[in-house]
Amino acid sequence: MRKWIVPIVTTIIAVIISIAAYDSLPSQMAVNYGESDTFMDKRIAVSLMPVLILVLSGMTLFLIRMEKDENKRKRAELIVSAINSIATIVLLAAHGFMIAYNLDYPLNFAIFVTLTVGSTFVLIGNLVPRLPQGTYEWPKIEHNPRRQLMRFSGKLMVAFGLIFMILALIPGSYIFPVFFALLGAFIIITAGKSIHAVQSK
Repeated sequence: MRKWIVPIVTTIIAVIISIAAYDSLPSQMAVNYGESDTFMDKRIAVSLMPVLILVLSGMTLFLIRMEKDENKRKRAELIVSAINSIATIVLLAAHGFMIAYNLDYPLNFAIFVTLTVGSTFVLIGNLVPRLPQGTYEWPKIEHNPRRQLMRFSGKLMVAFGLIFMILALIPGSYIFPVFFALLGAFIIITAGKSIHAVQSK
């Protein structure tokens, strides 16, 4: 039951925010924050994130229960529950940003993204090395190469997370181009390292 505390609390907070702001929000809410906004009916927009938090949490925690190895399942539950808690808090932050943006608060979407993604990378990067290899995990990797891969991936996430947060300090027009270039580099490095680990004997 403890693993549901954070998802339930974040859902309640999201619902309270939605109810408190509902009457002041426009009937069509912006849900994409570029030069041309994408709009969504207010009733759907304020309900979407609370529902998403519960659905994603339920799916994540259900998939953990499918692990056949009891020792691995117990270890995975602790780490995945922590990662799930981080994810639900990020979704709550995104919900709060959407509400504030539609209430015409002067918010910078690029800065919000870099700080949110950066802090998420740092937090999850510290948890990744502790994840056990699941029974259904594919492809299977030998113990030592996988341990090295997970340690490397964790350190890489922390490093890129810190860099992402630093991007909030550069001029706004440069944030997203640099952010997506770095994100691409992260994906390439991670994929290359993963392929190397799979090929290791």
